[in-house]
Amino acid sequence: MHVLCNLVLTNYNLNEIIKPPLIHNPMINSHMLPSENSNQFIILNLIENDLRCSCLVTGLEDLGLEAERYQLTLTESIFTLLGFSPAQMTEELLDAYYEEIGKGAVMEIVSSPQRLELKAMEIMEVMLFKRGE
Repeated sequence: MHVLCNLVLTNYNLNEIIKPPLIHNPMINSHMLPSENSNQFIILNLIENDLRCSCLVTGLEDLGLEAERYQLTLTESIFTLLGFSPAQMTEELLDAYYEEIGKGAVMEIVSSPQRLELKAMEIMEVMLFKRGE
């Protein structure tokens, strides 16, 4: 997970990386978006923040800074909200989640609210599929 985000802090404004989650835009169909009072909204918000943080941590590590300890630990909350029982929260599930986060923790996704929302939805769908296996 160390070379997933090509982030050079001197070339990016941190306000462009860390934006308010779930900025609604016309590119995403409104029926796809959850209401702000739903668990789905909270789950997507948590996944988006996990993506942003993973990109930032990876970029800091690429610059030679030890940043792994600043990684968010949102997985238990996300999995609980998704309806996973404690017995279902296995290492295999965690590995699958972090693999998906790794695919999305790139500047091209994190710096675009539309792509970030779509990637968070995709990750949520993958995890829900895993729950059904």
